[in-house]
Amino acid sequence: MYNFLMIIGIYTNLERDIKALATKTLIELIHPLGVQVLLCSELRNSGIEFKYCESNDELVSKSDIVVIFGGDGTILRIAKLCAKYNTEIFAVNLGNMGFLAETEKVDMLEKSRKILSGNYSIEKRTILKAEYDNNFLGYALNEVVICRDIMSKMLRVNVYINDSLLDAYHSDGIIVATPTGSTAYSLSAGGPLVAPDVDAMIVTPICPHTLHSRPLVVKNDKTVTVKILSKSSNARVNLDGDVSYLFKTNDIIRISYSDIVAKFIRLDNYDYFSKLRDKISHMTFH
Repeated sequence: MYNFLMIIGIYTNLERDIKALATKTLIELIHPLGVQVLLCSELRNSGIEFKYCESNDELVSKSDIVVIFGGDGTILRIAKLCAKYNTEIFAVNLGNMGFLAETEKVDMLEKSRKILSGNYSIEKRTILKAEYDNNFLGYALNEVVICRDIMSKMLRVNVYINDSLLDAYHSDGIIVATPTGSTAYSLSAGGPLVAPDVDAMIVTPICPHTLHSRPLVVKNDKTVTVKILSKSSNARVNLDGDVSYLFKTNDIIRISYSDIVAKFIRLDNYDYFSKLRDKISHMTFH
């Protein structure tokens, strides 16, 4: 039995979905079933005649489920917005890796039918928040990166876990990652893999100039505080590689878990460890 009262929002990265072909294929399946469809404004010139939303906030807030067509970057950006409005996410990978996606394009229609019948579960992914001087900077589903600015020297920072000094780092920067982000930049910098259901944060130095500096996994009820010590180097704070801020000597950035979560739709045959094995193998050998 299909849920005809469901409102499906569609966000499409047209650089990945050329001529919106995958988007049109999905609409051809769900629209005849009486499901209400909302489209992102980026699709206005695609030739699809449906109701468009003026903003992504409108699209996400009015939808029960948002289908995301794109790669990991697109999924990260829209998933955080979905978390803000408690909207469920069905991600279709059109990129290279697709760690967060539920499906590849080839299986999209079969899995969409199951979702419309309500035959799915929800996997919650935790989200970090970054603050400066008690002001909210933004959310990160993968990681918050404090790194040296372009053309700057190595960065000197103190890192605290709550009020305890963890270490003084002389490095290219520090990554504070979620378990979701443990397969991204943190992994490339030598950080550990952490399963998404583990309540943790990963603190990973980037190219540290000391032999003893190692990644650290801490419980997610902690606050990671980074104080900029460098006098000749500016620091840049990046949230999921998307939003970026510039900071200077003695500035303090605090990173902790937020009170919102991203809700990813998962079907019965979803196996995180199988996907991890497949994707990591792809990263290593292809």
